[in-house]
Amino acid sequence: MKKIYLYYFLLTILVSISACSGTKKYYKKGLTLEEANMQEEAADMYLTSVTRNPKNVQAKIALKRTGQIVLDRKLSQVFKGNETGDYEKAVNSFLDAQRYQEKVAKQGVKLTIAPQYKTYFKASKEKYLSDLYQRGTQLLEKEAFEEADALFAEIIRITPNYKDVKTLKNASTNEPLYRKGVVALEANHFKEAYRYLNQVVRKDKTYKDAYELREDARKQALLTISLLPFSNTSFTRNAQERFKADITSSLTRLKHPFIELVDRENLQAILEEQKLAMSGLLDEQSAAKVGELLGVKAVMTGKVVTFKPSTGQWQAQEKIGYEAYNVRKLDTTTNKYVNETRYKKVIYSEHSNQKQLNVAFQYQLVSSETGKVLLSNVINRKQQDALRYASYSGDYRNLYPGSTKSVFTSKNDKSRLNQLFASRKEFKSNEDMAKLIYQDIAQQVAKEVKNYVEN
Repeated sequence: MKKIYLYYFLLTILVSISACSGTKKYYKKGLTLEEANMQEEAADMYLTSVTRNPKNVQAKIALKRTGQIVLDRKLSQVFKGNETGDYEKAVNSFLDAQRYQEKVAKQGVKLTIAPQYKTYFKASKEKYLSDLYQRGTQLLEKEAFEEADALFAEIIRITPNYKDVKTLKNASTNEPLYRKGVVALEANHFKEAYRYLNQVVRKDKTYKDAYELREDARKQALLTISLLPFSNTSFTRNAQERFKADITSSLTRLKHPFIELVDRENLQAILEEQKLAMSGLLDEQSAAKVGELLGVKAVMTGKVVTFKPSTGQWQAQEKIGYEAYNVRKLDTTTNKYVNETRYKKVIYSEHSNQKQLNVAFQYQLVSSETGKVLLSNVINRKQQDALRYASYSGDYRNLYPGSTKSVFTSKNDKSRLNQLFASRKEFKSNEDMAKLIYQDIAQQVAKEVKNYVEN
């Protein structure tokens, strides 16, 4: 415990020495720059020096001296702007000076802004904001929304609560988007209309009837989907149900405004009533008919085509090892018996093999309105599992790796050998390997459906 405390104590000292070394370097650079009458650059060096070591009193004094000069130069622009009628310059110069004062104050150095500059700022600000407001309202009346929006944004940057500027800014931002949304809606470009109107609603849900129009556009663009029972020609039990569950989950997680899953409780009854076989993918007309009966725009059919696990040949290699054992031996120096570790050469085995699972899934998304196939794909995925472990007839805890000439007794060598003995000796089950495949294929299906509705 004392060693730990000593370590952290020494580390603290080293960090402190490094900080002190840096702060002195920047302080000296500041002095050189100040002598060259480069006050702003010198102030930056002093500020860096103080930031690295807040206890550097010399750097703080120098920062106060040069920082005040820099601040006064910024403030002189406030006076010039006010006198010449360049109120924008006066306002932004004062705000710049104020930010600089606050930055230096964070390091414990106080710079002063004389009262007259605050008076100049206040007078210039009133005139500047009044001019911006007048120009902005005129542009808004002329429906020059983009130009008006920029002026209102500038007012809010300086004085957020100035008159009714927030209301005007809301109009200049949302009105062009609202109008584009309405035009797209009237042209039956429902997805485009939704995107414009959604931007409005996200900024202001109460803006005119944007919310209602957005929902109308969404409903028109919405693709309602029912998943029909999937089939399975791979003879792997319940694989089709796992696919259906994962695809349902993946589509639901999209939370996409244009995708809605419809799960009908009477789906099986409808299929039986229509005498539609589910031994394979339904033909387009049958799928469309089911979709029409279910009241959805599209149906998805699916089939597990392949579910094939395969295992390679086991490979076994004989390895040279050394088993440790103790021998009692008389120590002639102390005349006492001690244990001496010795090693005998032995043979242990390393075993390795690989297993692979190949799965193919076919799906179709069929329009209930036209009977056309909207999407179709066969998705192939594979998962691999590798085994590598060691076996030994004796106690492997006493076993060390080695070569024909020597034993390897390092901790790393022993640890690697122990891991081989502790490794799995049985492959993962088909079901465990299939879980990632189900999810991966389901995500791919969801991605393809998403891309379809967005294009």
